[in-house]
Amino acid sequence: MESEIQPVQVPLLEAVIEIRFPGEARIEVCRADYQDLIRADFPVLAVPLANPAQAPALQHYRFVNTAGTEFVGLAVNSFAHSTKEYPGWDSFRDSSRKYWESIPGFTPRSISRVGLRYINRFDGDMLNNIIVDDKNGLYGPILINPALHRSLTVLAAGENALVINIEWVPQEKRVTLDFDCFAENVEVEDLWDVVENLHEGIETHFFSLLTPEYRNQLQPTEGSNGSA
Repeated sequence: MESEIQPVQVPLLEAVIEIRFPGEARIEVCRADYQDLIRADFPVLAVPLANPAQAPALQHYRFVNTAGTEFVGLAVNSFAHSTKEYPGWDSFRDSSRKYWESIPGFTPRSISRVGLRYINRFDGDMLNNIIVDDKNGLYGPILINPALHRSLTVLAAGENALVINIEWVPQEKRVTLDFDCFAENVEVEDLWDVVENLHEGIETHFFSLLTPEYRNQLQPTEGSNGSA
């Protein structure tokens, strides 16, 4: 008799891939056809509110799933795919690529920026799964104030940049780890290789902040953790 696989509690709040490119007016024209192509996955349309600080064309039309946990965003100069129900890296990456390549009749002239972001929150008993001490340089700054600690670290991740935001609220027993890895001026044909490198950069630092026991729980099963 096979033993039952126990689910692993994961800290992910949101995962996002964003691709920016020089503005293309054709996005305004193809948006309706694009909606038809992805309507089965994202039947809800969310139109951006007026924002005096940003031109309407630069704000995403969001195509949202029924549960409100996943969306694809499209503006004249950017694309985004976000989920709050992370299915694992391979599935998330492949879905993002499918929705990106489904934009009708559109291939950008260049990629000005591509970013990958993971927001993880450890609270309650989940705090036992991360290493909070001054031996880790990313945590050092948050050990000063007993009420609210914040740390912002910018690192080189190969040819890419990695921004790590850490917020620790001891009274609420909550630590938020926000990883944002990005690359600029990417060749169109190299886009998904670069995205893979961004993920590797985040994963390395994410796992370095976990206890060995929790890291071992997450690593064997693709699709079970916040950053892999």
